[in-house]
Amino acid sequence: MQRWIILKDFMKEYNLTECFHIDSDILLFSDLNEALKPFIKYDISLAHNLALTMYIRDIKVLEEFSKYLLFKYTDEKEINKLKSMYYDDPNRVNNGIAGSISDMDISREFFSHTNFKVGNLSEIENDSIFDSSIVYGAPQFEMLKKGKYEMKKIFFENNIPFCDYHNDNINKKIRFHSLHFIVWSKLYIKRLYLNKDLNFNPYYINLYREFNVFKSKLKNFFK
Repeated sequence: MQRWIILKDFMKEYNLTECFHIDSDILLFSDLNEALKPFIKYDISLAHNLALTMYIRDIKVLEEFSKYLLFKYTDEKEINKLKSMYYDDPNRVNNGIAGSISDMDISREFFSHTNFKVGNLSEIENDSIFDSSIVYGAPQFEMLKKGKYEMKKIFFENNIPFCDYHNDNINKKIRFHSLHFIVWSKLYIKRLYLNKDLNFNPYYINLYREFNVFKSKLKNFFK
């Protein structure tokens, strides 16, 4: 979470008026000068209020977000909320993410209630979109399903990723400026980096998830 405070200080030091930030589990496929044009009217644009892909146009946003991060770890009531999330949420244990709290959790809180003008990078603009997560998108986006797992059915044209989209009477392919690989989908970053149409093996996913769930349960047992 320190990165947002560091980024704020960096922008101030070098007099940067805007920046685009992505997580390290995101692949980028587009020229941002074009892809971000629909979002210049906002103070900040994110994917569903999550600090994973952020187009920052006002440093005051980072200043306030940095204050909020520190508040969450200095206010006793807020600290207790974080502890409860860290140790007790059964959904996080079952999904292999218990024993961790990320800035995604806190950014969702902050940007859902801020007075800044916030854009949504995961809304379709000009038949294109920034991906919030490759494992979410049904029923509008066509999904590749194998057992209990599913991912967007990504295919490539001229090294650009697309996915078929269906909503009411709309049927079209949507271009993806980025693809975000959360939790177990990180196993398939290399395949998509090489511009190969998506396919996946649930056997490897099961091994990966079971290992992470086991680690989380150990943390919870020894807390």
